[in-house]
Amino acid sequence: MNQRSITSNAFFLAFVQFASKGISALISIVLARHFGAEAFGQYAIALTITTVAVIFTDLGFEQELVRRVSRNNEVLYSSFGAIIAILFPLITIVLISTILLTAISDYSIDVFHLVVILSLWWFFTRFQVSFQALMQAILRADRAAVVQAISLGLLVATLMILMAADHSVKEIATAQAAVAAITVGIWIFVTRNILFKTSVDKSTVKSLLKGASQFALQNAAWTLYFHVDTLILSYFVSEAEVGIYTAIFRLIFVLYIVPNEFVRSASPALYQKFSESRHIFFDLSSTLTTLMCLMAFPAVTIILLYADTIVPFIFGQDFVAGVDVAKILAVAVLCRFMTFGMLETLTTSDNQWKRVFLQQVTLFINIGLNFWLIPTMGILGAAYATSASEAILLLLSIAFFAGLKFPIIRWGDLKVILYFFILAIAAPGSLLVLDHPMLPLPVLFVYASAALYFLYCRRFILTGKSAF
Repeated sequence: MNQRSITSNAFFLAFVQFASKGISALISIVLARHFGAEAFGQYAIALTITTVAVIFTDLGFEQELVRRVSRNNEVLYSSFGAIIAILFPLITIVLISTILLTAISDYSIDVFHLVVILSLWWFFTRFQVSFQALMQAILRADRAAVVQAISLGLLVATLMILMAADHSVKEIATAQAAVAAITVGIWIFVTRNILFKTSVDKSTVKSLLKGASQFALQNAAWTLYFHVDTLILSYFVSEAEVGIYTAIFRLIFVLYIVPNEFVRSASPALYQKFSESRHIFFDLSSTLTTLMCLMAFPAVTIILLYADTIVPFIFGQDFVAGVDVAKILAVAVLCRFMTFGMLETLTTSDNQWKRVFLQQVTLFINIGLNFWLIPTMGILGAAYATSASEAILLLLSIAFFAGLKFPIIRWGDLKVILYFFILAIAAPGSLLVLDHPMLPLPVLFVYASAALYFLYCRRFILTGKSAF
């Protein structure tokens, strides 16, 4: 695995994941503004129900495929064949069960109809994840980028036409399912030379399940963590309030996409350096954590200073109640950015189970806080629960690093963080005291400087070479 292939594959992989999750989040934002809080709340509840159900199919197969193939290309056909053989009946059973359970619950008929439609969408979308992992494993993420671009183009064009014609949210969801089905057809064509050569045997299935188990709990914790608040809210507040909270959370989630996908794209290089040189590995780990901290500064600053303007501008006046939610969640953004690099360091240093433990503990704390705060505080309680949980995860991660004697941030990188932190505080802070049209320039300088350091960090993490 040469450095150029790693870098190129990481770039295209980051594009694929960013485009997929970014467009998905943006679609939710557009739907929220177009349909209003109540209708979007119904869509959000149905999407949350089906997403939580799909946790039972996200058992770490894709991560295990990438890990196996990166070490031995000969297991490609048998491993991918085992994934398809397991996934098809599993996703079918899970989604049918979800539909039946929703039918006997207290949810409205509109929510039930959306659950049926979005279950069909998830059926096809779940297979897309496996195809993308296949391209990542064989270092052909460029093909995944092309397929993803076609799929997103079809989806955006279809949704724009339907919303312009004032179609219902159910028809929008149906269009999503149709585009997902077309995308799977494209994937079958693109991967036909591999797909039709796959084989399945019991030993491979067993070993795949065993190897993937270390990722299964992590995936479940990640997915449930970001949806449990909406699920609990649906039992205690109105559909409109669920819509307000989910719309704001989706907006905040957009900020998570870039650091999360960058960290994931850097994983192959971190795995490689850990086996070759621990000293270089910890240098890369420190740089990665530094980068995450730098990315947090503009995100948090924008939320705190401009949430009063951004929320009603994007969603409309029906969502003004979400301004305070956004400001509370700014704490979650800061803490989550800082833990992204630390958690990936645990994974790539053969400490995956420690990462799983941290996320499981944080998940249970988050669930407990949501049940405690939501009945009395509503959507603000959900926001406080999320921010408190992120702060606890950060503190626990620091404690684990100290116990493993892992350096969190090297002194040289820490000085860079302090430099940008001072600038990030001073520049926006001056805007609150003085009133001058040129004062936004210091803010732009801070963000431009952070962007330059971002380019340096990115190349250093993926190749070990400076960008300058």
